[in-house]
Order: sequence, then C-alpha cells, then structure tokens
Amino acid sequence: MVHENFPGRPDELPPSDLAIDPTADRTAASADELGHSPLPDDDDWQAAKAAWESADLVAEEAQIDAVSAPYVGRWNGLVSFTNWEKGRIISQWRRAMIESGAAVTEYSDETWARSVGGVTASHVGRLRRVHDAFAETHESYPGLSWTHFLAALDWDDAPMWLEGAMQSRWSVSGMRRQRWQVVDGDEANRPASTDDLSPPWDEDFVDPNSLSPSAPAAGTMPATTQPAQGGGSSRKYEEGPEAIGSGPRAEAPDFGDEESLHRIGTEFSGGGK
Repeated sequence: MVHENFPGRPDELPPSDLAIDPTADRTAASADELGHSPLPDDDDWQAAKAAWESADLVAEEAQIDAVSAPYVGRWNGLVSFTNWEKGRIISQWRRAMIESGAAVTEYSDETWARSVGGVTASHVGRLRRVHDAFAETHESYPGLSWTHFLAALDWDDAPMWLEGAMQSRWSVSGMRRQRWQVVDGDEANRPASTDDLSPPWDEDFVDPNSLSPSAPAAGTMPATTQPAQGGGSSRKYEEGPEAIGSGPRAEAPDFGDEESLHRIGTEFSGGGK
C-alpha cells in the first residue's frame, strides 16, 4: 500500500505513523515498575507485618489484663488469707500436741504433711514459721500479701521493710530489691527479677508419683492428682542469712521410727480417732 501523500516503497509508512505512542511508554513503564514492586514475601514487608501484628497482640493482651486484674487480685488475696489460716491451724495443732506430752517426732512438719496430704513438709514449715513470726503484727501492714512476710521471715529489720512495702506499694520482688540495694549491693547477691516468691505457693498441682523414686509405668495415668501447696516453685532455699527454713527434714534424727509416724498419720486421716 502506498500512502497517497508520501512517495516511496509500498511497504513504507510516513514518519508520522512511525512515531511511538507516549501512552505505550507509560504503560510499559508501569508494567516494569510493577515487576519490581515489593512482594508479600519480601523481608521488609514481612517485618512490617510482624510489627503490626505484635502491636495488635500487645493491645489485646493489655485489654485482657485490665479486665482480669481485679479477679486475679481477689484470687491472690484469698490465697494470702488461707495461708494465714493454714499457718494458724498448724501452730495450734503443734501447741496441742506439745501440751499433751507428745514426742517431738509426733508434731513435726513431716507428720502434718502426711496427716493431711497434698502438701509438702517444706510448705508446712513455711506456713508455720510465717504465722508464728507475724501472726500478731501482720494486720498492721494492710495491703501486703502473705508472701511479703515470707520474704522477710529471716530479716532482722523486717518491720522497717514491711512498712516501706506498705507505704510505697512495693511488690515482693521490689521490696527484696530495695533492701538488697541498701543492705548489700553485691551484684553476686542481687535478687533475680523472676525470683519474686509470688503466689501461688499452694495452688498448683503435681503428680504425687513424681515425689517418689518410682514413677508410673509408661502409658499409665497416676491414681490421683493432689494440690502441691508449694511444690511447684523452683525457688531453692539455702543456708545463710537470707535463707528461709522449711522445718524439720525427713532425714533428721528427730523423726524417729516409721511406725510412730504411721500411727499419727492414721489417727489424723481417720478424723482424730
């Protein structure tokens, strides 16, 4: 075909027909840009997505915590109250046994633990000692939990720090940290931030078989599951000025023979017959 206004070969087009369409350039450029745009699996995009989701999760958890806080506080208050009551019962039992002329082996922490079940002798000792040390004064420190008194049990200056915790609303870990800064300051003795003795000491559950050398056979379930009452904490108490004793130990000589312990345990489990 020969253009009527352009002489030349039949297959040639005039220069105006050979011009590149600007729209085509823009379309091609856009396609090229799209080919290099960030994809969902790019590192930057994934990082931004993770940050967004993390912020949403934090906000959601904060909302849940705000709703749960009063109920958690009531629960911990109940744990604190029952710990004082348990300590009072243990202390009264020991006093009655002493007045009856019973041998020391018959009112040990281990004997009580065996009598009532579901509590370790170590926790019986903690309950008893905290009650005996602070039964007459703990109500002078409103707002403090039983665990504050457990932490201060072996402090010579306990009243001062309990007063400080009450006035400044220190947590248990905060109280221990404040005292460490004033009394000690040695980094080797700094209280661990996760080691705050926080409750519950007696509200978790463990398999009783895990407390004995013989574990249940593979594929079998334990016969019972009992409240540990202090057995679930990883806190270890050592000897020293900051130690918190746990009462008589099973290997100590004052426990006597097993027959005597078994008799006492049977009497209490049978309702005091």
